[in-house]
Amino acid sequence: MRITLEDWTDCVAIGGYRIANLRYADDTTLFATNAQCLGELLSRIERVSLEFGLRINRIKTKEMVVDRAMNNSPDVTQIAGCDVVQSYIYLGALISNNGGCMDEIRRRNGCHEVGDGRAEENMEK
Repeated sequence: MRITLEDWTDCVAIGGYRIANLRYADDTTLFATNAQCLGELLSRIERVSLEFGLRINRIKTKEMVVDRAMNNSPDVTQIAGCDVVQSYIYLGALISNNGGCMDEIRRRNGCHEVGDGRAEENMEK
């Protein structure tokens, strides 16, 4: 990643820090100010990864637009050949492009209710 980001200037300010990526285990989250920069960053990562014998799986790669000025661009379905999603689950939590947590709270409440129902069914057997 360090090689990929050499001379890269397109970053997003979060908490006063300018960042272009977050990494956890084998997952990487990329940040860019627009779709063109995101596509270029992904291409850079692919090029550098191939030099080390690694490949990006574009089928598993998902992208999300968070742009409140454009209502999160719901009409955009692909960027750089990867699917654009409105939400996804990351490390067990629902991440959505609206920036809120209500969807995650509803999802967890739904899981709890389903879990309770299964437990009761198992107890009856």
